[in-house]
Amino acid sequence: YLDTFVDQLLAAVPQSKRRSTVVILTSDHGEAFFEHRYLGHSHVLYEEVVRVPLVVWWPDKVAAGTRIQVPTQTVDLLPTILDFAGLPLPTGLEGRSLSEPLLGTGPEPEMTPIFLQSPKFFGLIDDLPTGRYKLTVRLKNQHPRLVNLTVDPEGKTNLAESHPAELAAMNSRMSSMPFEDPRGRSVEREEFEDSELQELKALGYIE
Repeated sequence: YLDTFVDQLLAAVPQSKRRSTVVILTSDHGEAFFEHRYLGHSHVLYEEVVRVPLVVWWPDKVAAGTRIQVPTQTVDLLPTILDFAGLPLPTGLEGRSLSEPLLGTGPEPEMTPIFLQSPKFFGLIDDLPTGRYKLTVRLKNQHPRLVNLTVDPEGKTNLAESHPAELAAMNSRMSSMPFEDPRGRSVEREEFEDSELQELKALGYIE
């Protein structure tokens, strides 16, 4: 289904413009199908929800098989696209350009801490000497979940009790991250049509 529409998109690009056209395929979130006894994407920070594809196609520019090994973020897309277009990057822009490693003109970026947030959880992904760890904390009861993504990429085993040193290190790093506690935030109410509610339910945004 997806291939069909990508093909239609590319078919709309004139042949003379193909070599100067960049196609980037990604997603704003993944989807959980009970890998951790949860269905949907709205609240949790499991890998199946936060890890999404990022595919860049630019003939004669980005070599086939080019792969960035460190985690990237959706905020990296804007500076990357601006670099591709030869446009200046605005000051204060979040994210970093991936153009050099993709074009083969520079080294791969260094690993930087990645913070995650949903209405119910805080999260952090960062490298420690013993591996790449991910810590998530539930807002309601502060129950920590620590996984080593280097050896457990699906994040199935909670190491919070068995790895106190790594938990302490990740907690310390998390304390400096710019999280915003959504509890107590005022929310404006808005009325929706029945058809809109059904669409939101189908997308998983309301239950």
